[in-house]
Amino acid sequence: MNFRQAVDYLFNWRKHPASVFFLAIPLAAIGFGCLLLRGVLELVWHHDPVFLVIDIAGLVMLFVALWPIRKPLLRQLKGK
Repeated sequence: MNFRQAVDYLFNWRKHPASVFFLAIPLAAIGFGCLLLRGVLELVWHHDPVFLVIDIAGLVMLFVALWPIRKPLLRQLKGK
């Protein structure tokens, strides 16, 4: 696969809809990492656990929501 084909596979979501996850999953991980960092900083600086509890609850809900589709998603990402 040359560079042009790789870029086409990554950004042409009409032909390859599963490739959106190659960008969405790292961006979501960065976003949740920033949220968790803010929650920890709020806890350390202001002794306020509310943000940390909200962030952890959001991560748990995301995990529960994505758990049933983990196998089909991984199969589709691998191209099988």
